Amino acid sequence: MKLGRITGWLDRTLDVAAFDDASNNGLQIARDGDGVEKVAFAVDGSAKSLRDAAKAGAQLLVVHHGISWGGGIKRVTGGEYEVVRAAIEGNVALYAAHLPLDANRRCGNNWELARYLGLKGVKPAFRYRGREIGVTGLNANGKKIGVCSGGAGAMAAEAKELGCDLLVTGEADWGERVAAQNIAMPIVCAGHYETETFGVKALMKLMKKTLGVATTFVALTLSTALFADEERFAGGEEAYEFERFYAGSAAKMVLPQNGGDMRRLGGAGIRAGWYATEMLAFECEGAWMENSAFLGARGLWHWYGYERIDPFFTFGASGWINGDAGPSLGVGTFFHLTGSLSLRFDADATLGIEREPEMAYSLSAGLQYSF
Repeated sequence: MKLGRITGWLDRTLDVAAFDDASNNGLQIARDGDGVEKVAFAVDGSAKSLRDAAKAGAQLLVVHHGISWGGGIKRVTGGEYEVVRAAIEGNVALYAAHLPLDANRRCGNNWELARYLGLKGVKPAFRYRGREIGVTGLNANGKKIGVCSGGAGAMAAEAKELGCDLLVTGEADWGERVAAQNIAMPIVCAGHYETETFGVKALMKLMKKTLGVATTFVALTLSTALFADEERFAGGEEAYEFERFYAGSAAKMVLPQNGGDMRRLGGAGIRAGWYATEMLAFECEGAWMENSAFLGARGLWHWYGYERIDPFFTFGASGWINGDAGPSLGVGTFFHLTGSLSLRFDADATLGIEREPEMAYSLSAGLQYSF
């Protein structure tokens, strides 16, 4: 895949141009050649993360904290030199997204943290440089929780004004903690790095699903006692492993063309499948419909994924044991209730070719569980 296609998708998905940011978001280091077979993700654009990305076979590293801020790099010396050298030696491009990745509703740090915490009624909050980059939401006890990842200890006063009972952030300096205590605003500091792995991993998952490119997460392990347990938070080399198997049941209604031999009014059945990639699955379906067994085998391809709505199209063959059978095409969508349980809706058309060619259209709705 072309590097420009990936960076263009990142620019659009994160709405990079809409943010006034201290970070010079976008492609910060180019590479020799424009082909990309694998994309690595990390919180920080460090020399180590670039070397690890190269070892993993990646040609692009996407990070939350890049190396170009404000007026850009004035001298390529010291640490900046080590980062640039690692990028050139590994021929790995570097892309950074700072505030756009904090604020994004689909895969941003703060929206993902809110989902992880199980907050309901989530709304944008915590204005910074003209944009709301954090969120608020209600926990299971009805308490209002403010969420602003990274170093947002200074947001305590705004959290108080918003009526929050607690502010969750990454870190706060001593003065910010004292200021929060003065206004009786409790703060949980869960780690600057740890709170900003959420958006990076969610963006990685979305890219893999949308573009179909191979991805990997690069954990930053620091040689200090404080981060000795960091791998547990970061999720190791591969942060996201999608669920490969699924099974479900559905009610089915057939609407035949001209009411011919393929006429079947309704029935119910089961299906089971396996994901070869996060976008492509293969499944089998069996149903009992008006004294006849219906069988189908098909592929399922996702073309885009939102937080809950996940459309797809299907291709394969289906028919009845004692009747016509033939190729089929269809479309459908999932409505994800949880990470594993979904409502599924399908509409497809089958061309019966055993006797006279005849179309049959079917609608189905049911539940599907992934594991």
